[in-house]
Amino acid sequence: KENGDVRQPAKRDTSPRLDSSNANIYQETSEYIPECPSPVLMRRSVVDTVTGGIRGTHIERKSCNSKKCPVCSGKVKGQYVGHYSRLFSSLPNLTFVTLTIDPKNGIAAEDSRKYIIDRWSVFRKRIHRRGEFLYVAVPESHKSGYTHLHVLCSLPERATEEFLRSAWFAVGGGVVMDVQPLNTSEHTPEQVVGYVIKYAFKDATEGKGRRSLFCSQGISFHSEKYKQERRDYARRMLLESGHVLPSETDIWEPLTTGVSDPYKSVDTPTSEERRYYRKLAKSLQRTTLYVDKGIVHYVNAAGKIEAKALRAGATRQEISKEIRRVRSLQSVP
Repeated sequence: KENGDVRQPAKRDTSPRLDSSNANIYQETSEYIPECPSPVLMRRSVVDTVTGGIRGTHIERKSCNSKKCPVCSGKVKGQYVGHYSRLFSSLPNLTFVTLTIDPKNGIAAEDSRKYIIDRWSVFRKRIHRRGEFLYVAVPESHKSGYTHLHVLCSLPERATEEFLRSAWFAVGGGVVMDVQPLNTSEHTPEQVVGYVIKYAFKDATEGKGRRSLFCSQGISFHSEKYKQERRDYARRMLLESGHVLPSETDIWEPLTTGVSDPYKSVDTPTSEERRYYRKLAKSLQRTTLYVDKGIVHYVNAAGKIEAKALRAGATRQEISKEIRRVRSLQSVP
C-alpha cells in the first residue's frame, strides 16, 4: 500500500521480469543492490501485461543508477556504451572530433567550460545546415583547468575537414581541432564510444549540476523511443529462448516533486553571458590565427576568414614572417 510505509529491500526473485530501464534479457523483481551507498525511493507499479491495469503500487528502495555512484556507475557506463555503439556503428561518415579553445585568448579557465559549450551550440548549427548531423559530445577538463570537447559524430557529406576547421574558427574557437575519420582509423566505433563515455563519467564526479553528456535530440539513452526498443528486445529474447512472457511487469517512477528541465544545468549560460560570449568570439576572430599543414588561417580586417598557403617545406622564419603580416592586417580598424 502506498501509505508512506517504505518496504525493506526485497529478496532476490529469479523469475523473469521485464524492465524498461535496462537492455538485459530480463530483470529481477527488485533492482535494489545492497552495496549501493545511496539507494533512492521509487514508486513501483505492478502492471498486468494483458489488460494494462495496475495490480498494485508500492514504495521501495532501488539502486541510484548514478554516474557518480562507485557501485552503479560501472553498470550504467556499460549500458551507455552499448547504446551509442549500436547507434553509431551503422551511420555514415563517422568522425571523432576534439574541439579546444586557445588559453592565450584571454578566457579564464573557470569560464572556458561555459564558453566552449556556448560556442559548440553555434558550431553545430552551422553543420546542421549542410545536412543531417548526429552526435554525442562530452566535455573534459584538462589538468590546466581549461575544458575541451570530445565529439563522436556522423557528418553530412558536405561537412569536410576544411569546413569544420573554418567553422570552428569562425564561431570563436580559434585554434586547431583534431579530426579523425573513423573509416580510415584503426579504432572501432565501440572503442571511440568507450573513450568518449569514459570522460562523461569522469566529468560527472567532478561537478554537481553539470551536464556531462550532450547528444542529438531523440537519440538519448533515456529517450522513450530507445526505452521501447529495449523492452521489445527483451521480449524477443524471452520468446526466442523458450520462456513464456510474464503476466506482469514493473514500472518504476521516482518520488520527486516538480519537473526539472533536463537541458538546464550550471553549464547553461545566461542571456547576459551569451551576449558577452558573442562579443568575445568576434574579438577573438580579429586577434587569432593558427597554422595547420602549411596554411595560415585568420580573419581579415573585413571580418572574413582567409587562408594563406605557404610553400612546401616553409621554414620557421617564413612562417613567423607570414604571422607578422597577418597580425598587421588584423590590427587595421
